[in-house]
Amino acid sequence: MKRLALVVGLAALTMPHAARADSAGPPVARRSLVVDTTFGIRLEDPYRWMEEPDRPEFRTWLLEQGDYSRKRLDAIPGRAALARRLKELSFETSGPGSVERRGSKIFYLRVDSGSSLAKLVVSFANGAERVLVDPERVRGSDSVHVSIDNYSVSWDGALVAYNLAEGGSEVTRVHVIETATGSEKPDVVEHIWGQFPVVWLPDGSGFFYTQMADAGFRDPKVDPILGMRVRRHLLGTPAKQDPVFIAPDSASTLTIEPREFPIIDVPIGTRYAIAYCVGAHPEVRMYVAPLESVVPGKIPWQRVCEYEDRIGNFAPDTASLYLLSHKDAPNGRILRVSVDDPKLASAEEVVPQSERILTDMAVTPDGLYTLQTEAGVDHVYRIARGQKNAREIPLPLAGAAKGLDGALDEEGILFSLTGWTTPERYYRYLPSEGRVRDTGMGVRSPVDFSHIVAERVEVKSFDGTMVPLTILRRATARRDAGHPTLLSGYGAYGTSIRPGFSASRMAWLERGGILAYAHVRGGGEKGEAWHQAGRGANKKNAVGDFIACAEYLIAKRYTSPSHLAATGSSGGGPLVGGAIVRRPDLFAAAVLYNTVLNTVRFLHGTNGANQIPEMGSPNDEAGFRALVAMDPTLAVRKGTRYPAVLACVGLNDRRVSMWHSGKFVARLQASGTRDPVFLRVEPEAGHGVGTTRDQGVALLADTYSFLLWQFGDRTFAPSP
Repeated sequence: MKRLALVVGLAALTMPHAARADSAGPPVARRSLVVDTTFGIRLEDPYRWMEEPDRPEFRTWLLEQGDYSRKRLDAIPGRAALARRLKELSFETSGPGSVERRGSKIFYLRVDSGSSLAKLVVSFANGAERVLVDPERVRGSDSVHVSIDNYSVSWDGALVAYNLAEGGSEVTRVHVIETATGSEKPDVVEHIWGQFPVVWLPDGSGFFYTQMADAGFRDPKVDPILGMRVRRHLLGTPAKQDPVFIAPDSASTLTIEPREFPIIDVPIGTRYAIAYCVGAHPEVRMYVAPLESVVPGKIPWQRVCEYEDRIGNFAPDTASLYLLSHKDAPNGRILRVSVDDPKLASAEEVVPQSERILTDMAVTPDGLYTLQTEAGVDHVYRIARGQKNAREIPLPLAGAAKGLDGALDEEGILFSLTGWTTPERYYRYLPSEGRVRDTGMGVRSPVDFSHIVAERVEVKSFDGTMVPLTILRRATARRDAGHPTLLSGYGAYGTSIRPGFSASRMAWLERGGILAYAHVRGGGEKGEAWHQAGRGANKKNAVGDFIACAEYLIAKRYTSPSHLAATGSSGGGPLVGGAIVRRPDLFAAAVLYNTVLNTVRFLHGTNGANQIPEMGSPNDEAGFRALVAMDPTLAVRKGTRYPAVLACVGLNDRRVSMWHSGKFVARLQASGTRDPVFLRVEPEAGHGVGTTRDQGVALLADTYSFLLWQFGDRTFAPSP
């Protein structure tokens, strides 16, 4: 098998990268058959050559596909007008996000009306503001745009470390700026995954940071996500001399695997450090040690939990840790352990499991705050210091709360609330006031959603399981089976589709369109048991749930198969891709954003090993068979009419390898399906993080125009 693959690869060096089917068609991908037999299963892969990262052939084919798709999308008659409407809706919306407070200072990323990227801003007690970093005034190498992926504020609020990424790559440089003066420090650290902010030392003299290994940047055949390590930087010292504290190849007393993402945290108001590892799964493994002992060399880490202990989150107190546990409690319960002796066997149960789903918590000097969800609506509870009973805090909006910003240096919490039709606003709760107070901070949008309703129904799936489905539509919409409808799903990693506001949706809704969200198994909408019921070998349940939601929309005459499209992104690829190849008759079209579509080969792509806990391993028979069963690319068959497909990728994507979309598109185009299959390529974007508003407008204009064309809207029908 290996010899066959090698021979085919060598032969490819002398063959042209692609051939045109005709002057009007997309570039045809070269077929070069590789046959594998694993665990008795014979699989044919004519596009294995696309996986070779150092071969320019795939990139050339990809760009030609992108050029072809760009010309076809630009030729849709109604696209230009729709893009103008989307820009109007998007650019008139403004407001803060990612809000953090430090004493009297409030920090946030703010998108201004008319701006394309978020600025880093600090607000002072007197109401004055200072823009610390405006990425629109900074250009990266080759003049690509830069974005602020993350930031971290020192304990006293005097310094901010912020992560800058180029072209949406999520691979960032960390810079440091002074809050009082706006002056940049000379300190810069490289190759930081943008998801991870630095962790400041209590005195602001430096910080811990999680850095990507150099191997993936030197050798394109090495996954750059593997081998992350924790280092410490002291301000004013050369970054190349920063000592390593945790790494797969170090002699640290804390041993980790290359696929784990290690972090050292120093919670505000404590004198201890927490070392923990995360990945593409809800569990963490965690260790604790006195802060003064965390120095280069041997560190006396004490184990708190391993992955099998099913701890999904934690909140620090001065001498204890609160742990959100899913072990024998799929809806979550909260345990408390001593920092000095953190044995789970002797943990105290502080909040027992209930019918509501525990999702977040925060500890402050006045008590423990928890966030709990029921039927898509969030609730906030408080247990006062010295008490055992929780009291619910009445909220001004039935929607989604996020960012319980609470720490041991100040009483109360700061959080935001949003709904499907309500922009995000920030609220403060102080026990001395006894009520939730509007801070005056929030997203401002001139778009009127008062005539839009969000209804949540329960749909019976193929096995009798009741699946939540959210439907956004005009209040006066009739059920005449003719509404353009876009059904979204994800169903992976225990991630829930939560209520959220987007002014851009109005461009679809005001045309009589419907937006539906299937809360399928694999997500976290009904707790960890819901997640487990849709992961790995159970992915078929999630696909069945999505199909059931599509059938419900058709049966209840919201829409019809000729007006229904499916969409998903990233880890939602096996769900949405699986649905359209399993039931192509249900959908007129599908739009896929940076998706995993060739699951049986995921281990050979970027960020592959990290996905094993969610998808399963192709190295054991049960895992391999499950991956084959959920693989949308393998399921494509010649002679079948599939929905029209718009697959979208960013050339700087470091989360999902582009060959997933490439292989899927190539198979569909070669299948003989009559409807168009486009591969949209964005040169200056990655997985979606750090995308400019201009890029977002263009992507939505392409998406909506493509779908309305496929639904038969004459305004969007290109000339023959």
